[in-house]
Amino acid sequence: MIKLRHGSISQNFEEFRCHLFIKHGADFSKMIMGDGYINDYIQVSTIMVNEIGSHATTPSNHYTSVRATSTTVLFNVSRPFIFYLYNSENNLMLHISVVTDPYL
Repeated sequence: MIKLRHGSISQNFEEFRCHLFIKHGADFSKMIMGDGYINDYIQVSTIMVNEIGSHATTPSNHYTSVRATSTTVLFNVSRPFIFYLYNSENNLMLHISVVTDPYL
């Protein structure tokens, strides 16, 4: 099982020029009256991949399962990477994680 730490991902959004985290740059005028912005965004998740399939869980008890083959693959990591589970039948992203320091 791969356990991922929780952490802020607001900086990742800002790198893509997403203005939701900028106090006077966010525009939520269609949702709320007055000014508003998102202070931070934190994601906590766990991934378990075994011979039965892949399972992703979050603290809200949301559970997603994907069937997979029983092939074991050795995965050595020495640099940052992006990990995601994608359901190609439904064109749906099930889970995405950005690992910035694989040695933690």
